[in-house]
Amino acid sequence: TLYQMADVQGVRVALRYKGPDVESGTMPADDVISALQGFAGAYSKIAAQSDPETQYQLRVVAIKTTSFELAIGAVVALALSDPASQLKTIETVYKSTRWIVGTIAALIDVKRASKGKPVNIKIDGKNNTVLVIGADGGGTITLSPDQFKILESKIVDGDLDRIASPLKQNFIDRVELSVSDENVPLTEIGSGEREYFRKEETIITTTKGTEVSGIFVSLNKENNRGMFRLLDGKSVPYHFKGTDEFRFHRDFADKGPVRVSCTASLDESLVVKRLEITTVEHLQGSLLPPVDEN
Repeated sequence: TLYQMADVQGVRVALRYKGPDVESGTMPADDVISALQGFAGAYSKIAAQSDPETQYQLRVVAIKTTSFELAIGAVVALALSDPASQLKTIETVYKSTRWIVGTIAALIDVKRASKGKPVNIKIDGKNNTVLVIGADGGGTITLSPDQFKILESKIVDGDLDRIASPLKQNFIDRVELSVSDENVPLTEIGSGEREYFRKEETIITTTKGTEVSGIFVSLNKENNRGMFRLLDGKSVPYHFKGTDEFRFHRDFADKGPVRVSCTASLDESLVVKRLEITTVEHLQGSLLPPVDEN
């Protein structure tokens, strides 16, 4: 049996992060690890679904500067009993690899189109495709039936969250996903779209009406979602569901500690997992350590 490695150059993928914090070509190690784990996790899970008999490996090929670019080579070990079929087999594997990366891009596009809200689904029987219609003018994404199964399974939601996790407005503003043989990125995520990729917690056992003190860390004005830092230093996602949206945006702009009336969702250990906020009251003085903007 002949083992042949597919051409790394032919299946090179790039995750490119851009923004003021990465113009020097450096990036916090935790963010790099998160990005690699996210892409590798999504790639391996989709590969296991689409081509379970082929062994795929990912290798970091290069780290480029100016922005921060992770160049990742998709390497495939081929067991070839007939050397004459080598060329055809490598071409087939390349197409499969390209499909996997394209599927990751399509799933990212669905998250962006959804804007954190439910999407509508239409079946196009004539073209054997599934149309995913985004929220509030988010556009329509066309998926193959196999890609739609992966979307429905939610198996890569956590991995997409890791790819998006380094994004922070005015620090790391954008990440692009591209392959070497394309002139333009397959897709990108802006820092304003970060919230759309957060994986929903499923272990929620109870909710209760309460008042909670803390600091607003982030806000997406399109859907009034963001992160809220509690007194213990832990940040949890929130959704403002009050009636006065204009006042809430003004409250967010005024820095400092606040007390919010909300419905808190708790896990089985009664740890707060997320908040649905209805009203905001500013507190006098500083009850909390300063927010770390880095």
